[in-house]
Order: sequence, then C-alpha cells, then structure tokens
Amino acid sequence: MRGRRSHGIGARYGRTDHLARFAKCAGQARDDRARVLRARRIYPRASPCRLRYRHAGSVTAYVTKGEIRSQLAGGPVETFKVGQSFFEPPGATHLVSANASNSEPAELIAVFVADEGAQLTTFIE
Repeated sequence: MRGRRSHGIGARYGRTDHLARFAKCAGQARDDRARVLRARRIYPRASPCRLRYRHAGSVTAYVTKGEIRSQLAGGPVETFKVGQSFFEPPGATHLVSANASNSEPAELIAVFVADEGAQLTTFIE
C-alpha cells in the first residue's frame, strides 16, 4: 500500500477553516493560502470510473456507505468498506475508482488539502 493508509475515523460534510489550520500544522499545507475542502461522492450501482486522473493536493477519504474499489498507479486494486478511510498523496494517478457492488450504492466523504487556486482534479489522456 504505497502512500495509502486505512483508518477507522469519521468525517463530516462541509468546509471548515480549522481544518486548514490543522493541515498546516500537520505539514500538509505549505502556507496560509492552503485550501481545505470536503466533498461527498456518491457511486451508483456498477459505476466504474474509467478515466485516469490526479488531484493537486492530498486527499483523505472515508467510506460512509457500501464498498469502494480504488487503485493508484503502482499499487494494487484495493476495496475499502464502511468505516475505513484511505490517504492519497498529491499527484497520485487514479487508475480505478468504482463501486465494488453491482446492486448497492456506495458513498465516501473526501477531504482535499491543496494550495488556494489549485485545480483539484486533472484528467489524464
């Protein structure tokens, strides 16, 4: 699991300034221009993402419903279940991001830490 760790910690939906201060203290943000954004992603049944992409900053994701399959370049396909979380380092290329179930929806909350003004997601041809 290069660059990824699974944890059993929760997250809430929304944007908060105290997370930016925490990220700076944790060494994830370089200066006061850091932006922290939380986003909820819902995966319908059988919803593979076949596009390769990367994020400008680090991402910590927490699975709130179902199971999510994910793979970063150079790593194995992993399945994360409700209550598990994982970390993605800045610039990591996503090869797989999908619902692991063909019959049940899945959902995660993602916390992005990136420089202010950075394009959070870049798709790769």
